[in-house]
Amino acid sequence: MKSGEGHLPKCAVDLFRCDFDVAIKPPGNNRHQCTSHVLRCQVSLASNADTMPRRTQILTHQIGKKAAHFLIDNGSALTPHNGPVQLPMAVNVHRPSFYARSLRKRQTFSVGVLVPDLNDHYAAQVLAGVEEFLIEEGYFYLTASHRRKPDLIEEYPRLLMDRSVEGFILIDTLLEHGLKLPAVAVAGHRKIEGVTNVVLDQRRAAELALRHLFQLGHRKIAFMRGGSHSSDADERWERQMTAARELKLEVPPELTVQIQLRVSTPELGFEPANELLSRGDEFTAVVCYNDESAIGAIRAIMDHGLRVPEDISVVGFDDIQSAAFHNPSLTTIRQPLNQMGVVAARILLQRIRGQATFPDAVPILPELVIRESTCPPSPRRGRGKRS
Repeated sequence: MKSGEGHLPKCAVDLFRCDFDVAIKPPGNNRHQCTSHVLRCQVSLASNADTMPRRTQILTHQIGKKAAHFLIDNGSALTPHNGPVQLPMAVNVHRPSFYARSLRKRQTFSVGVLVPDLNDHYAAQVLAGVEEFLIEEGYFYLTASHRRKPDLIEEYPRLLMDRSVEGFILIDTLLEHGLKLPAVAVAGHRKIEGVTNVVLDQRRAAELALRHLFQLGHRKIAFMRGGSHSSDADERWERQMTAARELKLEVPPELTVQIQLRVSTPELGFEPANELLSRGDEFTAVVCYNDESAIGAIRAIMDHGLRVPEDISVVGFDDIQSAAFHNPSLTTIRQPLNQMGVVAARILLQRIRGQATFPDAVPILPELVIRESTCPPSPRRGRGKRS
């Protein structure tokens, strides 16, 4: 190729070719020869820089910087056949080339993470654990928020595979079928080939919440059921009803309410609690689907002129970071969300590397955290609305 406006000198083209060869060739004589040629090209380019058109100088400098990285990074001998050479001052050492490393090791060192909403407190705490472990292992992650839309849950894995991720972590995401890469689902309850589920022991969680209220003296307990769009909803509901039967607690339809909204704010539980209170049926405690809905429920209870916990006790689920700082602070079932993220990331990388096999589900134990939103029922408390 002739030098000129918009064209690279021949030595610059040779430099680009040798640059790529140095990246992918293993240590040895061949790479040493190419390294020496790169140096000679750099010196030639530096000595002729003043006579090159400006556009050519810019392109040549960009190539030269990349070549300098491979010389330093691979530690090859820096003496060409015609004697010692000093690197031009204009050439800077750059960070290692991600694409060259990917070609050499046939890995991209990246994974895809699907979440329902980036503002979701549950997902954010799990994601923090995922990030913590991946950083330690030198992995990068790409995050996609699907807003619980089935078409996006279907499409995003394909888009992430187009970007060469090595596996997936799915947080509170309803997956309908297996993926072509290793996958770990946090709060996944479906048995799907190729997917390892990291799940909370929902039966134990239900027992902890209901026994706590039962031991305080509550017998008329209302329940807030999660929406079918949430991966935990059905399993949690079934386990709560089982625990209620074991305690011989009656759960009439009038004391149950279904969450309809697909949001990650306290609004989730505000209207369902209003509905329960407006019916006028007797209850002294309410078990909410999660902490966000519990915070919304407390607002609704107060708007009806009632007190928490003196008139109605409230139990949440998850123990998000704000649960301890709400007024009153929430009694809740703690999921070790950060730990679940770490476990999910560790399992995924072990599966990618073929280091271990795992069962379909890896259980995580819950914990009851007793705070200010529960107490024994008041003897004066008799109905859903104050008379």
